[in-house]
Amino acid sequence: MRQRIVILGIVAVLALAAASAAMAGSQTYYDQKRIIKVGMLTMKSTGDGGNIQPYEMPDPYIFYIMDMRTDLKPQAWEFVNPLAPPGTKKNQAAYWEVRLGSVQIEDLLQYNLLFVTNHGRTKFSPAERDALRKLVDAGGIVWIDDCQGLRIQPLDPAYPNISSFFLGLQFWGGSGASGRVAVVAPGQRLHPILSTPYWLTEQELQDLGDKHVGDYMMSNWEAPGGGSPTVGPPDPTVFTPIVLNVAQGDDPYTNTSTTYYPSVAAGQYGAGFIIASSMDVGCGINDPVGAGRGGNGNSLPVCGPNLQLSNAVDLKLAYNIVSWSFSWNAAKKNSRRTGKSREDLTSPPSKEDFGAGRQMLRSKWEFVPGQNAPSGLWNGQGNWVTSEPVMTKGVIVVAGPDGYVYAFDGVPERDLDNDGNPDDGYPDFNAGTPYDLIWRGKPTGNTGSPLSSPVIVSTYVPSQKRYRDVAWFVDSGSKTSGPYLHAFEVFPYNGQVLNNTQGTVGELPDFAGKIQLSKNDM
Repeated sequence: MRQRIVILGIVAVLALAAASAAMAGSQTYYDQKRIIKVGMLTMKSTGDGGNIQPYEMPDPYIFYIMDMRTDLKPQAWEFVNPLAPPGTKKNQAAYWEVRLGSVQIEDLLQYNLLFVTNHGRTKFSPAERDALRKLVDAGGIVWIDDCQGLRIQPLDPAYPNISSFFLGLQFWGGSGASGRVAVVAPGQRLHPILSTPYWLTEQELQDLGDKHVGDYMMSNWEAPGGGSPTVGPPDPTVFTPIVLNVAQGDDPYTNTSTTYYPSVAAGQYGAGFIIASSMDVGCGINDPVGAGRGGNGNSLPVCGPNLQLSNAVDLKLAYNIVSWSFSWNAAKKNSRRTGKSREDLTSPPSKEDFGAGRQMLRSKWEFVPGQNAPSGLWNGQGNWVTSEPVMTKGVIVVAGPDGYVYAFDGVPERDLDNDGNPDDGYPDFNAGTPYDLIWRGKPTGNTGSPLSSPVIVSTYVPSQKRYRDVAWFVDSGSKTSGPYLHAFEVFPYNGQVLNNTQGTVGELPDFAGKIQLSKNDM
């Protein structure tokens, strides 16, 4: 097996010749079939308040339904549990269960996504807490969902701010409050969870989950005697709010005096990802399929037959979460520089492959200097790009050997800023180029020193009430000065439109302004 390869020559994006329209905005590429390894992660602590035996699994068929809904499932995806008990079938609850503590962390790392939920107050044991932390830190992707009543208890009642979960996270809701709506958190309209491969509209967000909006939201921890969140959003060092729960008529983009709490949040922890949702998305997918089965809903040993009744917007969110697990925000994939990817590609196609009409990778677009484009990624002397590209929210950021930084739309025909014009940033795509260059930037004071591969950091701007994606680079400087740190905004908006007025090549300023680093920092 071979790991995924992104080829620049000058910049090439690989895609399937027969890729489906549903995958048009995806950040992932595959050959003939993608095997998505998933499981329902259960543990002793997730019994429902003592009323249900430990290892409760209230929504066992989420991934079976995702696998069977071929009208929405991205082309060539197949969901499997690689550690399913022998002899079990996908429409059986036992097929999807993965018990924490019974499986080694190394075996859990093969999963693309593990789902955690339950109904009651939950106190994760120290062993479970440590295992979950190690799993995500090492590269695991865990999605925790409130199945109406999941309330995380502290490790010690005397210290309510120290959660038994490995991050500051608490779920709220169920009081029957009305007059609230779900809105996209400032700066997160292009977050892959909301946009790739499915673009979730503001109206669809109102229908997320079995409980919809209501007063379902998340905070950092539960204050003693509290009946509503008052202690700030989930751990801000990890979680980025994606969807906010706000009072109808309130505007988090302009109201700077209110603390808003998310109903969907996600972030990267170590080499892995953690996703949290509070509206019972799992039941939105699982329960309708068991319609007509009485009080058991769809939690019996065999899945119900009504697959088409599953909530479409919840399925779209789930597919987006799976797709996001393949994203790369730094060279070598993540902050741990593991360089791992959960997707495998076959070898390059042979003549026989083409002759047999097999689906193989092909070049989708290239950026070629001298063809109605600014020269850059090749310096004219045979020195090609050496910086590793990074993709964030569908935009490819890369440093050229000319000392410039470039940003391209990975899917040129897409309209990133929703102004009706797919030619975002620098005007080129509408003129016939196969690529869409958004901007080019010159690091302040750089006279040709090599630039590092970029690292994308999402930073919160309190004055603008939004998150801003920033690409950071280091140049080596000279014998007498440097190295220097440079920064460029990935999405430089002019109002609500990606700026295309700065110079002939959409020149973007280096807002870090050449920060001097000590040699000891390198």
